[in-house]
Amino acid sequence: MSAPPLAKKPRTSTPGKNDDDGIPVPETTTLDYVNLTSHTDSFGVDPIPVSWGHPDPLVRGPIICTVRHSSQRNAIGAHSGSYCIYTGLAVAAGKLNPDYMPNLKLTRPVFQIGPHKSWSDPKKVASIDPFGHLTTEVYGAYLDKGFDIRPT
Repeated sequence: MSAPPLAKKPRTSTPGKNDDDGIPVPETTTLDYVNLTSHTDSFGVDPIPVSWGHPDPLVRGPIICTVRHSSQRNAIGAHSGSYCIYTGLAVAAGKLNPDYMPNLKLTRPVFQIGPHKSWSDPKKVASIDPFGHLTTEVYGAYLDKGFDIRPT
């Protein structure tokens, strides 16, 4: 059974909440079922732009791979990879609130990693997110607005 297609909605902003920062307000998808796939039949997707390989993580943009913001997600897959099945099972069993988002405010790398020149060389960057370990430091404004962005 596939999910119903999601209609494209115009991006909105909340008056008085960082209107000039260029970060859209997250659109939260509410489902009455547990979605165990990361590839729903959602059409009209309006993803947060990603300029892969850009050396500035703010210009590059955050990687959003959650079904919580299905119209704004910009990656294939799911947070925690194959372990996301356990989240789905916990929600289905009533042991985890479906709106749960981890609080990452106090997480950061133990030591500095990079940046390295290869991170912005399109011939060398493959499938790893070079800024995935800096989620709270670099994308804090997105987290403050309610986006579900996790270390990758």
